[in-house]
Amino acid sequence: MLDSGGESPEGRWSWLCPRPVSTLVLRQGVLKRDGVEIAQGTDVWSCIRAMLRPRSAEDLPFPGGVIGLASYEAGMRLERIASRHMSDEPELIAMLCDDFFAFDRLEKRLWWVSHSAAPVPEIPVVLDAEISRQGCTSG
Repeated sequence: MLDSGGESPEGRWSWLCPRPVSTLVLRQGVLKRDGVEIAQGTDVWSCIRAMLRPRSAEDLPFPGGVIGLASYEAGMRLERIASRHMSDEPELIAMLCDDFFAFDRLEKRLWWVSHSAAPVPEIPVVLDAEISRQGCTSG
């Protein structure tokens, strides 16, 4: 989930990819693609570049592709700076999204975008354009 976090024009869209095509996770120096460990010494940034696809001319600001996050620790690893602090949390997560929900906060509409012609998946919760973050996360 990439949440826009605001009502400004820059915060118009939020995205949810329920079934990524591929995932890449770096945790404590171990790199895994789709849950399978990749050979040690493999460059994570090369793996991400290999996941990239040509950008299509869609009207959406995110027409699909790679999304993810890199932690402060991932930057330290890139710069070859050792850390005294170990964490169980991933240093980097990336996923390739071909099929996803696009939430238009301005028009209060939900779109299913599918480059693989996948049907709309079952949604286990009721989505409401007016729901607050608190309402969405409370049981």
